[in-house]
Amino acid sequence: MSKDLLRELFGPMQRDAIERVARRMGETTAREHILFLFKQINGGTVVRYVELWGNHFDAFEHLYDGRKHYFSVHHDVNLNFSIFAKEYVSSLIQSTLMRMVQFETISPNSVTFNFEG
Repeated sequence: MSKDLLRELFGPMQRDAIERVARRMGETTAREHILFLFKQINGGTVVRYVELWGNHFDAFEHLYDGRKHYFSVHHDVNLNFSIFAKEYVSSLIQSTLMRMVQFETISPNSVTFNFEG
């Protein structure tokens, strides 16, 4: 999807609706995509999925220090999309890997987060 379309979709949405949709999609749709792409859900396939998702945006980085995965996604859409990304990623990681996600930055243009892996 283009950034213009994402801006149009997320711009007028209320925060509670964004969070509700993102959690539902992270728990269901993301899991279905992982199973379709990789045939199993485990730490490696979830990380690979987050990488595929992140690479759709302007700039994306994934670092792993042997203990934690660090992600930075520069999407340049709007703050509502960052709220969506936070809830989507959080619910995906919590429902598949049973790990908590820590968000360092949630700005109108980007999100940065990490989780143990």
